[in-house]
Amino acid sequence: MDLAQLDKQQTEDRINAESAAALDRTEAPESANPSPAPAPNPKDRESRRWMLTLPESEYDRAEVEKRLGKYKAVIGQLEEAPTTGYRHWQLYLEAKSAVRFSTLRKLFPKGHYTPARETRIQCVRYCTKETSRVGEQLNLGQLNFAVKQGKRTDLDSYAEQIMIEGKSADEVIWDDARAVKFEKQLNSLQLIRDRKTWGNVFREVEVHYIHGGTRTGKTSALYETYGYEGIFRVPNWRNPFDGYKGEDIVVLDEYNTSVAMVDMLKILEGYPLELAARFSDKTAKFTKVFIVSNLRVSQQHRTLQEEHPEQWEAFKARLTSVSEMLPGGKLQVEKGMPPQLNHYLEQRPVEILLPGEKPTQCSLASVQALADDDHFEDGEFADEADEFFGN
Repeated sequence: MDLAQLDKQQTEDRINAESAAALDRTEAPESANPSPAPAPNPKDRESRRWMLTLPESEYDRAEVEKRLGKYKAVIGQLEEAPTTGYRHWQLYLEAKSAVRFSTLRKLFPKGHYTPARETRIQCVRYCTKETSRVGEQLNLGQLNFAVKQGKRTDLDSYAEQIMIEGKSADEVIWDDARAVKFEKQLNSLQLIRDRKTWGNVFREVEVHYIHGGTRTGKTSALYETYGYEGIFRVPNWRNPFDGYKGEDIVVLDEYNTSVAMVDMLKILEGYPLELAARFSDKTAKFTKVFIVSNLRVSQQHRTLQEEHPEQWEAFKARLTSVSEMLPGGKLQVEKGMPPQLNHYLEQRPVEILLPGEKPTQCSLASVQALADDDHFEDGEFADEADEFFGN
């Protein structure tokens, strides 16, 4: 083969090789050189739960029910704006799978759609307000607001009862005993809620000091007047507020210089206060404090009176009233004005005697009859209350 023929052959081989390579590139599978996937449209949001506002002028009830009937549930109503008179459908939609914004736009070209951010109960309440309702509610499908055992929605439901409905952790557990396994979390939620509610409120606290002899009915008169559930009676002075559950009335019973004065002054103030407790701190909600003792005010905190007279004066200044419970259901006022109480032993209202007034003299026979009668001691009455309520 001469040089001319060799050169021609090499040229043909090079052309054929380039053609084959080009063909291979053309027929290569997509996985060898994949094209980038289209980026999702950030404006086309999707959610399983939506809030819808639709103009009644464009969509009547039949049309709304027809277009939304395929979804898991829709709850809402026709509303009328109080100032403009604008009528619109306010709806909460919940689907089994995510629904795109574009899908709702196709169903209702004119309307407003927002992914639901609040809880299910909050959304339903917003869409069923009686103040703006026109006609009957619209209900499609069914939403289950009951607790589902064994799922995370247990805690969600209990949390809504505390944070939205205002229940206490104890009330939630009383209504559904299964909630006891979340007791710690529920108490934490209650504390968070109470901090928000009571952490910015000054409480006008009344402080009433009642002293008197044994069997005069000091403590029992408080239970007779305010009932068992409304009172928190401090059970011991080592951890006094462990059992406090937000009662409006606190009773410091059998008081005998039992609380350090620096703490007492805080308790008797109305500023926001968290009460130290072993398992979970408590938020103070009480507006009445009764200090009950066999001792007169002057017999309390004797050492403090001498060493820190300014603190002692601050304590006395916090006392709304000071009274002595006398035999026969009489309350001798020494300072201020105590509340009207009912006397358990006498089964009638306590007779309030203002300073300077003297009680009527009881005959020896009537006093002896009172002593012999089968009545509760103050401590026995209160102990029965604590036993009943598990304090």
